[in-house]
Amino acid sequence: MSDIQKYKPEFIFKFKNEIILTDKMKKKFIIITKHMKSSTDSKSFKVKISQDIKLNTNKWHRKRFMNDIEKTKKKINGNINMYSKLNYENIADNILKLKITSEEQIDFLINMIVEKYRLEHHSDVWNYLLKKIIFSNINKWKFNNKYIVEKILNIVQIDFDNIIKNYQEKLEEDFNNNIEEFYINKNKSYGLMKIISELFNYGLIDKEIITYILENLTLDINKNYKLELGIILVQNLFKYISLNEKNKFIDYFKLFLNNKSLNIKVKFMIYDLLEDKTENKTKNKVIVKNNEILNDDQIDSYIKSNIADYKSDSNIEDFLDKIKTIKIPVKSNKLIYFWIIYILENENDFDIAMLLLSSCIYKKIVKFNTLKYGLIEFLNDYDDYKWDYPQIDKIIKQIIKVCKKNGFLTTDNLKFIFGKVNIDIKSKFI
Repeated sequence: MSDIQKYKPEFIFKFKNEIILTDKMKKKFIIITKHMKSSTDSKSFKVKISQDIKLNTNKWHRKRFMNDIEKTKKKINGNINMYSKLNYENIADNILKLKITSEEQIDFLINMIVEKYRLEHHSDVWNYLLKKIIFSNINKWKFNNKYIVEKILNIVQIDFDNIIKNYQEKLEEDFNNNIEEFYINKNKSYGLMKIISELFNYGLIDKEIITYILENLTLDINKNYKLELGIILVQNLFKYISLNEKNKFIDYFKLFLNNKSLNIKVKFMIYDLLEDKTENKTKNKVIVKNNEILNDDQIDSYIKSNIADYKSDSNIEDFLDKIKTIKIPVKSNKLIYFWIIYILENENDFDIAMLLLSSCIYKKIVKFNTLKYGLIEFLNDYDDYKWDYPQIDKIIKQIIKVCKKNGFLTTDNLKFIFGKVNIDIKSKFI
């Protein structure tokens, strides 16, 4: 940039009388002048030119050249971007008051709402706007004999058809070549499942269509990314269906657990679904009775529950007392296995999780052999997790580093551990 010569406008303008325009160039400028005059509606305006070209922040008054459709789109975009938990009711009212006079404008509005809903589906405030946009201005915003709800259903249909075609293959490709796109697509697909459940709640999608959707998502056990979407859809539907229907879904997903080829991430999503939705279970709590041996999903839930309790009260002695009560099958080493999974799912809690694990080892609640064989068991399942946790290598290296620093693992221990796992995995951490 330092080699570029900068000139002030005055320097350029001094040549205006020295440049001779051809007739062809003059005609072009006359056409441009006419267009500028008609676009500005004969309004007089001035553009102030900064003396410093480099720092010039003045922009051409583009709004004078925008037509009504573009102006409305700009207002739509502004309102949608401001929509939040703090002002969602007021912004929704502002959107409904917009002067929409064409199908192009309404299509722009609907596509903006659906896109934002899918990307930000964790926030329930988008349900409010979705409902408002469907059930307000019904006839006022009807263009080409199509209501807004028909357009939304068409968008959902097209997006779901794309999932049916190549969703699994696309995510696998993105994971290897474009990890950012991988997470965007996955997040948007989760959002689509939530939109579908909301449309079902409004009576706009019937049970037969829901059955069709689930069949396309869950009939192939090898399509783990599609299976995830089926579980997410059912989780959202649980808010709107009867207890009998819930139990049918629970029984359906229980069948998947009998298949040894089931993806581990999907397996734990099903466990979470069963735990969260089955009647008479306390959310995020596992009550351990004296001498009770826990199964895998109970161990997983128990660790999550007690770490959550520690985060709320910071009482490490209480945490250690609770961990003492846990009993796991001999040589299963699942305590370490699920501790690692917790860290993968809650990377921001790494320091807390390792502090608590270290405390358990210091107090001999967790034995050195449990740590050693737990790592071996997890590393042997490494391939089942690498697709869902791109940070897995970094996390495992950090865990090993902390354990070495605290004296829980020696060089000989690590040689033993990596001697029990696949050579390709070993090469990642040595």
